[in-house]
Amino acid sequence: MHDYKFHTLSPRDFEYLSNDLVGAKLKVDVRSFATGRDKGIDGWLIDKNQLTVVQSKHWENTKNSVLISRLRNDELPKIKKLKPKRYILSVSNDLTVDQVKQLINDFKPYLKEDDLLDRGKINKLISENPSIEANHYKLWFSSGLVDQMQLSNKLT
Repeated sequence: MHDYKFHTLSPRDFEYLSNDLVGAKLKVDVRSFATGRDKGIDGWLIDKNQLTVVQSKHWENTKNSVLISRLRNDELPKIKKLKPKRYILSVSNDLTVDQVKQLINDFKPYLKEDDLLDRGKINKLISENPSIEANHYKLWFSSGLVDQMQLSNKLT
């Protein structure tokens, strides 16, 4: 399994990656939106008039306590206003068991455990979807993939 830390991605790149991974996981197309005030929506899908919201947070070098506080104070009110049928949260941080439980509790009833994607879960999804990894070339710079490709080209 890969161990990307996502430091080569901008917050926007991370949104696109998250939407692609969620789309692959659910076997649907997740719509992305332009940069700007997004009302808590970085991606969405509507199935049978049921709204699913995808929100991605890539705040590099942010402590988890700050991440959780900002999510609770800034993003939770937006989600409560939207009232989605399903809420999928993607964060580039590693989370502890207690932090996962805390976020699920804070975002109840919208966020379920399977819909909280932290760094470990995102890396697992990348490993399961090599075409997505190939499409997000900025990931390659933080892995050995670029070096492997150059070595392969030298050998052929």
